[in-house]
Order: sequence, then structure tokens, then C-alpha cells
Amino acid sequence: MTQYDYTVITDIGSTTTKAIVIDCSQRKLLALEHADTTVEAPYNDVKIGIINAIKSIERQSGISLITDIKPDNSFSPAPRVRYLSTSSAGGGLQILVIGLTLFDSASSAQRAAYGAGGIILDVFAINDNRSPIEQMLAMRNLRPDMILISGGTDGGAISSVLRLAEILRIAKPMPKFSTSVKIPTIYAGNCDAADMIRMMISQDFDLHILPNLRPSLKQENLKPSRDKIQELFMETVMERAPGYSEIKDIVQAQILPTPVGVLQTLTKLNSAKAENLILFDIGGATTDVFTRINSHFQRTVSANLGMSYSALNVMKESEIETLRGLLPQSISEDELRNYIGNKTIYPTLNPNSVNEYRIEHALAKCALKLALEQHEEMHFNKEKLGFLDALKSNGKDKYEAKFHYISNEEAYYFYASDIDLIIGAGGVFAHAQNTNQCLDILITGILPLGITELAIDKHFITPHLGVLSTVEEDLSRDLLFSDCLSGLAMYIRPIFPEKLKIPVLSVEYDTKTQVLLSDD
Repeated sequence: MTQYDYTVITDIGSTTTKAIVIDCSQRKLLALEHADTTVEAPYNDVKIGIINAIKSIERQSGISLITDIKPDNSFSPAPRVRYLSTSSAGGGLQILVIGLTLFDSASSAQRAAYGAGGIILDVFAINDNRSPIEQMLAMRNLRPDMILISGGTDGGAISSVLRLAEILRIAKPMPKFSTSVKIPTIYAGNCDAADMIRMMISQDFDLHILPNLRPSLKQENLKPSRDKIQELFMETVMERAPGYSEIKDIVQAQILPTPVGVLQTLTKLNSAKAENLILFDIGGATTDVFTRINSHFQRTVSANLGMSYSALNVMKESEIETLRGLLPQSISEDELRNYIGNKTIYPTLNPNSVNEYRIEHALAKCALKLALEQHEEMHFNKEKLGFLDALKSNGKDKYEAKFHYISNEEAYYFYASDIDLIIGAGGVFAHAQNTNQCLDILITGILPLGITELAIDKHFITPHLGVLSTVEEDLSRDLLFSDCLSGLAMYIRPIFPEKLKIPVLSVEYDTKTQVLLSDD
């Protein structure tokens, strides 16, 4: 096994390429730098941004990391230097989803797409309140990297699935980067319709037939589709982005979509530290939510909930009065609207005054709340409470929501107070003026229950550590706690049954123990 002195990892984002360098022997993060991503015109070569970011690290650290830079911008890692990467450039992995109904097969397809690191462009179903003509025109205007078709349980409906496939065939959307190739398309629906689907669309699309995502109403089978999406992303989509094919030959491990890198990192968190956790990544245009509940991982992308490009939409969805309620009365509605409008027009605008920081943080609180609601709606169901359930739970369900979900044909449930760790990531946390501001955003935006540890990813290097974990898991885990996560506080908000004098919290300090009862 090759021994490396340093590991360089890049995360190639839509606008920024972030590079870090790790000292493998001292097992610590040495430097971090950014450069503009260059996948689009006028550069049309992702390697330029990578070289710029790594060269900035070389100037900062004095370490030679890449060599043999050629006129076509190809390069090689320096001796005893390992190079890895994640990517969401070009808008990430953009997927068009088609399902029979929004609540069943289309919902399962969305979960498969999100779990594979995708961003969903649109979801089409027979009950999406659009006519076939409207669906066809909407499909034609999209530029997906990939298409995922589901619909019908095995042995169930066929005609409606075929109708949606026919609409897709007529619409024939064009791929994002190259119009001369077929869009990779996965069919994971009713197995009885597979042969007819192949006859209808295989000439116009790069079709792959997989096991049904929803073989029965009570069963989901997401893994084959998730694995195939990631495989096709590497083999086809990445190949078409300018400069990516050369990067694939340079890296020493498979390039991961950025969200998959984050999921990889979450799998490495010590289960003794946090059995159930939530990570929020607030960006300029979207907010990603990742959860690990009972060892099951879920992800959603809340499009149009962000801090710059989507700031106006956060204000619209939250309503202006909700935002104003989070701000001092001295901040007028005009000042609030003007700052948010300017932030949308000039996405790189940074807050400079106390009031501007307050507005930014109020936006972040609203974005967190809305994104969490969308995540819960996508992956979990609130359980209806019956009389016997209320008796068994000693009234607990009257005070907090109980969620349930099905995985591998087994039913699970959890309460909001079961969350052990909440992590905030993104510029709004990295650029906060102090720890208290980060705490205020997380607590007010999420309103945790029970006993919850609050932390931030201070540099947002969880994607980098995710791809590192595929080749050196122990080093990735060490860096996660030493250079990535920064603990903020332990937040305590007890939930207790009504009118029952039972212990709800025991606190030990200075060798003394104090027990708080529910009627204290």
C-alpha cells in the first residue's frame, strides 16, 4: 500500500472549488483555500479552477502538491501526494423524476434520487394537476443529467405508466452538456411494463431496466436505483462535463457527488456519540437536510430556500410578519425588504452592520424551519394518536410529534426529542460573529426537544472527509472531530408527561445530584 505524506481533496461546487490539504503523518488539516469553479464558459475546463485552488494552498503552506501542469491544464499529484475529489459543479446531479402518483411511486423515486446525491428538477405524475400537453412542454424545457421513471406495483397498473413514458418520448428533453448523446434513463417501475417501456423509449434514451422501486404498496426497494444513479453519474454524466474525464484519471479514488460525500461522513460518526442526528447545509440557493435516524439515512434538497439567490423566496414562504417577529422593532419593513432584495440581486453581498447580520440570521432561521418541514414531509409520517396510545405514552404524544416510517418492510418510529445531535453548515454559520449567533440560529430555527448537542461544521469539509473515508476511514474520523465539527452547547428542553410526578432530568455537578420532577 502506497504511503502518502499529504492528501489533497477538492470539492468542486457550482460556483466555488474548495481545496484542503491534510498532513497524513501528523493527521491534521494544514490549509484550506477557494477558487472560482471553471466548468462553464468562458473557461469550459473544470481543471483550471482545481489548479487555482491547489496553487493557493501551495503558496500558503509552502508545500509542492501538483506537478507537470501542461498547456491543456492536465496535471499530476506530486510524489507521495494523494488527490481525491467530490463534485456538485454544473448544478450537481440533476434528475427528472416520473412516477405514477405523487404520494406513492413518485415519492419513492424522489427518495432514491435524493439518497444518490441528486437534485430533482421536477416530478411528473398522473395526479400532478397538469395536462399531458403541459407535462410535455415542461419536460421539453428541462436539461436533466438523468431521468428516473417509476410507477405501478409489480403486477399492477400498466397503462398510466406507459402514458407517462409516451409523454417523455414526445417531449424528448435534451441533456445539459451535450445534445449529441442520449440521456441516461432508469426504469424502476412495474416489471410487467418493462418490455413495453424498452420498445417505446430505448431508441431515444440510454435506458436501464432495474427492479421496481415500489414492488408493493408497503415495500420500498431503493438501493438498486441509488447505486445505478451513482454509477451512471460517474460513467456518463461526469464524462460530458468539460475537463472531468481527465480528473477521473488523476484522482486515486472514485469522485463522489458532494451530497454523497456528506452522507459518507455521517456514516462514520461514532454511534455512541450520536445515534440520531440532523445536518443542515444552508447554501445560497438551496438548503440540504441530512438525517440519520435509527441508522437509516435520508436526504432532501429544499430548492429555493437559500441565503442569496433564494432569499426572496424564503421571505415569501415564511411571510414577512414571521421574519419581522424575529427582528427588533427598530428594523423597518422597508429595510428588511431592501436588504433581502439586494441580497438576491447581488448574491455575494455580505452583511456589514448589526442590522444586516440580524436579517441574515432571521432568514437562516426561517430557511431551517421550512427545510425541516419539507424533509419530514418527504421521508416521515406523523403518527395519528389514539386513546390507547396516549395512555401507553403517559401523555407524551400530546406534547411532541411522533414520526414513523418503513424501511425494508419494517416499521420504525421516533420522537423529535430522540435527536441527539444537530449540525449546522454553510456560510451563515462559518461567517457568524460569535458562537451565540450560531446557537440562536439553530435553536430558534429548529426548536429542539429533549437533550440535544448542537454543533457546526466550521469549514464545511464534510464532503472532503466523506471521500477520504473511502480510502482511509480512521484518518477521516479523526479529522471529523479535530478539524471539522465544533461543539457549541448542550441544549436542554425537557418533555414530560402531564400531571405525573416522575423524574425528567438528573443533573450532576460538584459531586452533587439534583433530580428535576415533572411538577417542579
